[in-house]
Amino acid sequence: MKKILILELAEKYQISRQAILNFGIEDLNAEYIRLKKLNIGKVSEILYVNIKMPYYYFNIEDPDGNVIEITGRYHIV
Repeated sequence: MKKILILELAEKYQISRQAILNFGIEDLNAEYIRLKKLNIGKVSEILYVNIKMPYYYFNIEDPDGNVIEITGRYHIV
């Protein structure tokens, strides 16, 4: 059995070695609108993941290129 280093897997599957900060807030919709209006960095669309339970989030990139994930209660508009 060949031992594979985590870094080798990251390169093979193009996985980032960058840490992502994650913040939970009460109203995802309101925070998304607020941050878009501030125009302080790239903001993704609101994304949905349903692995264990519905999970809504969006990412924003700060001026240094760090990714910040914002998650919280989402109301379909």
